[in-house]
Amino acid sequence: IARGYRPSGVNFRPDNAETLTFESERSWNFELGFKSSWLDDRLGINFAAFYNPVKDYQVQEFDSTSFVPVGIANADARISGFELELRATPIPGLDITAGFGLADAEFTDFPDRPDRDGNALPFAPELTYNVGVQYRSPNGIFGRLELTGVGTTFFDEDNTLKQDPYAIVNARL
Repeated sequence: IARGYRPSGVNFRPDNAETLTFESERSWNFELGFKSSWLDDRLGINFAAFYNPVKDYQVQEFDSTSFVPVGIANADARISGFELELRATPIPGLDITAGFGLADAEFTDFPDRPDRDGNALPFAPELTYNVGVQYRSPNGIFGRLELTGVGTTFFDEDNTLKQDPYAIVNARL
């Protein structure tokens, strides 16, 4: 359990006296999980579940026509989910890794903009995953192949600007 804090401040382009300042952001961060290692450290499994209610989450707002930053607003949010990591070394030099993350990050109360309640937080994909295989021979030759993926990611609080899910394959020799 941890307490998070981001200080309040003054907006650089306020529209009126109400938008001159923004509140400090506060959160409680609850996480429960385990890390394990079995078979002489040849197999490892890690798991974490988390829940983070955020009061006065600081949202960078942009002008809808020019995309110029206009200031920071506050809204309440909730972030919850889990992460799973697997690691195996079946033979010396060969490592297999995998990871999966699922997160639900959304606005719960956006003052003056109730149409945003329930929208996804910007830059918080719901899904992330990776799978990798690598081998390092005793004489130093190294090779790695991995797949990394990210689910839909929104870039604004209205959830109108988004990146569709994608995956990337990386290889190294």
